Amino acid sequence: MIDDVDLDRIAENFRIAKTFYDGVASGLGEGDWSSSEEVMASGFHVIEADSLPYGGTFEGVNGLAKLMVAMSSEHCSNFSFEITSRSVGENHVVTGFTISGQSEPLGEPFSHEVLEIIDIVDGKITRCRPFYWDTKEFAEKFPYAE
Repeated sequence: MIDDVDLDRIAENFRIAKTFYDGVASGLGEGDWSSSEEVMASGFHVIEADSLPYGGTFEGVNGLAKLMVAMSSEHCSNFSFEITSRSVGENHVVTGFTISGQSEPLGEPFSHEVLEIIDIVDGKITRCRPFYWDTKEFAEKFPYAE
């Protein structure tokens, strides 16, 4: 029931998600992942679809940094992400964003919508699961992803 919603917890989860994504932006720009790390649980992991050039499971802050470097410089140039929405629950946050850039080695521009679910337990992010609007279309921009 809506009357049973813990609004303080939802507000805290919004803050946690904002801290996480601000840290991702800082990590990409300055190599400083500390803001993201402060809201990650010890078993934090990101799961990317295997069909993507950077598919797999990435653990901890080092895994997150490795993934973001792969996305932003190894597999594309002019990478950017823009947050377009957030939906916050008591145990998760769903963030919508657009990623864009130029794929390598084809040099084709791309812009793609992503929804990412982060699970939050005891005030820390435990898991991050991105869902691409059309993984096949996205992977076709990266011919070596097979």
